[in-house]
Amino acid sequence: MTNFSLFSRYLALGMLVGLSPLMANDGALQAAKGAKQVCEMLDGHVRELVSDPAIITLVKETNTARDVEYQQIASRDGTDVAVVGQIAAQEIVKQQIAKQQPNYACP
Repeated sequence: MTNFSLFSRYLALGMLVGLSPLMANDGALQAAKGAKQVCEMLDGHVRELVSDPAIITLVKETNTARDVEYQQIASRDGTDVAVVGQIAAQEIVKQQIAKQQPNYACP
């Protein structure tokens, strides 16, 4: 089984049970994306587009939770953590489109 399919299955399971740190702060993150205060990067992280301290904190917390998750997956599956982040970015976008949530990619 490819790393992509393993990750897809893991992420789907995590979302079904609501435990995935990839969606840490999901409500606040979605609102910030909708307001174009935060964008999704191709490496699986988010970036702030404003200098609001609350948004900066949201981005740091989200990226920290994602880093922990990416490292765990990479270690478990013997995969490069950067590859896990790139796959996560694709999966996050797919999930947001499926849920009709804001999906603002970084310019």
